[in-house]
Amino acid sequence: MEKSKQTLVLVRKWQKAAYTIGVLSLDGVRLCNILEPPCNGYHHGVTAIPKGTYEIDLDTVSPKFKDRVWAKPYGGIVPTLKDVPGRSRILMHPGTTVNDTDGCQLPGDNLEVGKVLNSQMRYHELMRLMLNAKQKGIRTFISII
Repeated sequence: MEKSKQTLVLVRKWQKAAYTIGVLSLDGVRLCNILEPPCNGYHHGVTAIPKGTYEIDLDTVSPKFKDRVWAKPYGGIVPTLKDVPGRSRILMHPGTTVNDTDGCQLPGDNLEVGKVLNSQMRYHELMRLMLNAKQKGIRTFISII
């Protein structure tokens, strides 16, 4: 039977007052870290999104980010989490600190406290992984635990 979906798993490891950092994996293989707003507090008026499983839409052009150098190779398409309760436009995009997100997920490597580095590189790796799957008819989901 051919695979019809893949599920990225985000385990929130470090839940601090100002931010949350987790480990993103696929089939047990670590891909990168993800930086989000705090789970138990607010940053820019938002918290991290609720735990759950969300489909990732790979067809939406982001008006805010479409002209960024990292979005141009994909025609401005930015991964968007679908059906997040009480939220809209939750994206996965490059950034370094919690100040770079209004609720979105920032991929990178947690090499400094409260930050992710190498974010654009990790973003491109994730985009290739998700777009390659899409070309094969495989839908991508993220499960946040």
